[in-house]
Amino acid sequence: MKLKNKFFMLFVSNALLLLLLMAIVLYLFLYRNFWEYVNIVELKKLDPLISALEKIYEIDKNWDLLHKNPKKWHETIFLILIKGRPKNSHISNLIKIITEKNYTSNLPMDGNIVFLPDDPMKLGDRLFLLDKDKNYIVGNEPDESKKTLRKIIINQKLIGYLGLNIPNVSNYHHPLSIDYAKTQINGFICIGLGILVISVLLSYLFSRQLIKPIDQLTRGTKHMRAFQFDYKIDVHTDDELGQLGNDFNQMAETLKAYERLRKQWVSDISHELRTPITIMRGKIEAIVDGIRECSKENVFSLKSDILRLSKLIDELHMLTQADSQNLNIQKEALNLKEVILETLESFQIPLERNHIAQHINLSNLDHIIIEGDNFYLMRLFSNLLENTIKYTNSPGEFSIQTSIHDQKLLIDIEDSSPGVPDEALSRLFDRLYRVDQSRTFKNGSSGLGLSICKEIVLLHNGTIVAKHSKLEGLHIQIEFPIKGVTNES
Repeated sequence: MKLKNKFFMLFVSNALLLLLLMAIVLYLFLYRNFWEYVNIVELKKLDPLISALEKIYEIDKNWDLLHKNPKKWHETIFLILIKGRPKNSHISNLIKIITEKNYTSNLPMDGNIVFLPDDPMKLGDRLFLLDKDKNYIVGNEPDESKKTLRKIIINQKLIGYLGLNIPNVSNYHHPLSIDYAKTQINGFICIGLGILVISVLLSYLFSRQLIKPIDQLTRGTKHMRAFQFDYKIDVHTDDELGQLGNDFNQMAETLKAYERLRKQWVSDISHELRTPITIMRGKIEAIVDGIRECSKENVFSLKSDILRLSKLIDELHMLTQADSQNLNIQKEALNLKEVILETLESFQIPLERNHIAQHINLSNLDHIIIEGDNFYLMRLFSNLLENTIKYTNSPGEFSIQTSIHDQKLLIDIEDSSPGVPDEALSRLFDRLYRVDQSRTFKNGSSGLGLSICKEIVLLHNGTIVAKHSKLEGLHIQIEFPIKGVTNES
């Protein structure tokens, strides 16, 4: 079953359950609480009977007259409530007649049971009398769970209770309840049908609206699987599904960018590998065809080409390891000054050969400790120095300055002309990127040196940026977090 149909069935089922709950609640209130309400209303309308009972009580100041002669109880109910509903002025006369010793009741009897004619509300079968302590006096036996009481008071003194049992709903119908029940049931049916129709309609519309972004996501994943990253989801809501749609669109843009970089990366790698291989093949074919001699110089030239190709492969392997987070980096507490000086010492001859003057100031590093890998940090500064030697005009200048700011170690490395165009600064750390104008490819550069520098800095929780140098060349600024300070003098 489709998700849309599942949602539709869920909403409709909820509506049906609500209707069932409404029916149960209606039944409970209509056929149970209604009778309690009817009893309370009936008791409030028994003022004439209350007045008669008060007068009967005042004769002997007790309920013995009714307790010893239950027939007078039924006669009182019949004459006061059923026969004519007398006014207060006539109640006293009726009481005198009822309480006479020689008074004979005309009510039909069957043994000790008295039948009250014309009693549609069955008051004779439901009314009872209790004393002030709620002890039974006369009338129908009180039902403790289905009864209502009304106080009988004379001169602010409680003398008893008039009680009315709630009838058995299953075999008795109050004349007022029939119309009331029909009205309530008809109203419930109309309301229920209206709710059901509205629920079905809203469930259908809501399920469609709810599933719409999910359908779009389904189609979108099919496009992603087919590498069609231009597919976009129309987002019209701010809820979780809308956020999911936005996230999908952002993911599509990211995948599109990665796919573009992947294609460019494959193309660039192919080009980088093709160039040295083509050169070596041409040299070997020239030697095989006898065009060039198999001399020591030609063999040394082939060896140099192989070394450059091997270096390119090593750099590609290192970047691949960094991408997959498999680079074996072992950090320890170290002083960066020693790393820089050791790296500079290995580049002294190339720097002097290219007549590059050095301006080194590492005094701020004397007691500064960072956490890093000695091998990769030396690789970082070696790549930067190689970059300077390859691209700085001779004679030239080279500068390393350090400073400390907000628990961060700043290393500024600058060289002299040629400089880098503004549009190239943000791309210098892209893989296989080279500046095509002043900083052209020479001396076997692979275009991966600065990319490797960036990966090493990131692995040390630092940052690296490229700027214009005051020496009219390139300015590389590196920032590392400081781990601690030594107390050595």
